[in-house]
Amino acid sequence: MTLLASDLQILPLFSTMLPMEIATQIFSYLDQHDCITSMAVSRACHSIQENNKRWEQCVGSHVKRVTFEHFYDEQELCNTIQKLIDCSCNQIKSLEFGYCSTPNQDVFLSSVGKLAKSATNIRFYGHSSELSFVHVLYACPRLSAFSFNRAELYDFVFAKNFSPVTLLPPNELSNLTSLSLDDPIDASELMPVLKKCPNLRMLCYKNYKRRHSFATIDLDQLFFYCPKLVYLESNASDFIKDTTTTHSFVDADSPCLRYFTISESDHIGPSEIGSHLSRNANVLEYLGLRVTPTRTRADWSLQLRRLQLPKLRTLVLQDTTFDCTALGILLCNCPALENFTLHSRDAVVANLPSTLHRLMQLRRLDLQGVYFQNVDDPYSLGHARDEYSRQTSKIESVVLWDVLGVTDELLQAISSLSSLRQLVLGLSQGIQGYTDDGIIRFATMLTRTAIESLSLQGMRDPPNAAVRAMAVQV
Repeated sequence: MTLLASDLQILPLFSTMLPMEIATQIFSYLDQHDCITSMAVSRACHSIQENNKRWEQCVGSHVKRVTFEHFYDEQELCNTIQKLIDCSCNQIKSLEFGYCSTPNQDVFLSSVGKLAKSATNIRFYGHSSELSFVHVLYACPRLSAFSFNRAELYDFVFAKNFSPVTLLPPNELSNLTSLSLDDPIDASELMPVLKKCPNLRMLCYKNYKRRHSFATIDLDQLFFYCPKLVYLESNASDFIKDTTTTHSFVDADSPCLRYFTISESDHIGPSEIGSHLSRNANVLEYLGLRVTPTRTRADWSLQLRRLQLPKLRTLVLQDTTFDCTALGILLCNCPALENFTLHSRDAVVANLPSTLHRLMQLRRLDLQGVYFQNVDDPYSLGHARDEYSRQTSKIESVVLWDVLGVTDELLQAISSLSSLRQLVLGLSQGIQGYTDDGIIRFATMLTRTAIESLSLQGMRDPPNAAVRAMAVQV
């Protein structure tokens, strides 16, 4: 059930065009969904349902999920919550508040606490007042999942004369298994909460406001307080990720960390992060590493060389520093890798055919800021292509953006991927090594793939023969 503040818009349909008695009779035949929906049409419709008490028959203990949206008048919001309480909506499991304003926090929290006695899941999104997530946990200590997203970038504010420790309920938040915070926050404010969450399985915290002074949590303390974590996002607001995978990790019955994304900061670097990667190396399935914009980047080469990640399916590296040899060793130690993303502000030297040869299970490759070179070694272009001729290619998506060193050989390596469905190629402004003949061969070979989507940017105008070849397939 969704309740909108726009229910009170004035569109006097029935009062002028249809007798109220007839309208009331018509509305009496509506089912629950249509009855609630009709109340949002106009003030007249809202009044009909309210006056004949029909809407009260559509709410009650059977209502399990309620969403409040666009309530900018806190009194109106609290009155609506009180109506639901009066109508015995005492079995609600999920509450959502979207784009609401609650400047008088005490009144709002008191109302929410009464309505959410049985709630296990509360979500705030686009919230536009200085209400901290700790206030809600204090009012609703039985929650198992809580998500908090703020619309405006307020500083973290607690109630007057309260600290995080005194604000929290005295007992553990033993039911809380999922906590997602998109709210300016410091480690000193978050750790007292985590200390009371022994059964937490998912933690996601970010910091947009103080982007260059990230909240830094001591990972040793975190895993001591929350030993059952399987999903951790630490200041990972800019990560490129597939959000559909979240529930698959959290719902799985696993005692170890399987999803881990973290931003390197001034107080936490490769050695601190690397120790936890090693402890969970045998079960880790998703790994994302990045560096905060203002940090002097540390070298990850040693840690990457040591990692053995047999179950890793997704690897995301953003602006991290390492040598190419370390990257090659890491890729060899990820036999199950399906998705690989490498974004760099500096030109990373890479050999694409060699990379493809190592990653025979790969389905998606996304590289940005990479300089390609062809190395005459056992994993050269010809060897890689021979491997793919003996084994069915699985790569479906290749994204190469802001890249240098594109040659005929590189284009031929890409177009030899028979399973390729999507190709995005964005060339950097610089010296490129491909020829018109190479483009024609590239276009011709693409017709033998499964290509469905093709984007070429930064390339000089291709020859007519290449255009005709691509037009046949795409």
